[in-house]
Amino acid sequence: MSAGGGASRVSSRARARLLAVAEVAAFLAMLAVVLASTIWVALDAARNPYVDTPTWVVAVFLFWIIAFPAYLIRRSQDPTKRKHYSITPKAAELERLERLKRDRVLSLSEWESKRAQVLGHQPPVAVPPADYLDRLQTPTELRDAGALTPDEFETEKARILSSSS
Repeated sequence: MSAGGGASRVSSRARARLLAVAEVAAFLAMLAVVLASTIWVALDAARNPYVDTPTWVVAVFLFWIIAFPAYLIRRSQDPTKRKHYSITPKAAELERLERLKRDRVLSLSEWESKRAQVLGHQPPVAVPPADYLDRLQTPTELRDAGALTPDEFETEKARILSSSS
C-alpha cells in the first residue's frame, strides 16, 4: 500500500505544479494580449486626429476588458471611417489645429497663425499708429494764417481723420 499511496502523493504534487505553471502561462498570455492591444490602440489613435491618444492608451492598459471594446466602438463611429464622410481637407486641418491647441501642443499665437494660413488669411500685421498731429499741422497752420475758414478747416480735419481709420 505504501507504494500506491506514494504514487498518488507524487501525482498530486505534479498536478499542483502543473496547475501552477498553467496559471502562470494563462496570466502571461493575457498580459501579452493586453500589451499587444494597448500598443495597437496607441498606434491607431496616433493616426486619428479625432481621438485623444494618451487617454485611450492608459484606459486600455488599465481597464482592458471595458476600454478596448469601447475604443473599437468609438473607432467605428469615427467620421473619417464612414463611406459618406464629406469633411473637406481644410475642415480636417482646422479640427487638427483645434486638437493641438486643446492639448497645448501649440501656443495661442502659433495656433492663430497656422489657422490663418489654413483659412487663407494673412495674420494681422502690426500697423504703426497714425500720426494725426503731423497731418493736421498743415491745415492748422493754414487756418491760423487765415487761408482756411473754420468750416473748411473742419472739413479738411474730418477728411484726414476718416482716411486714416
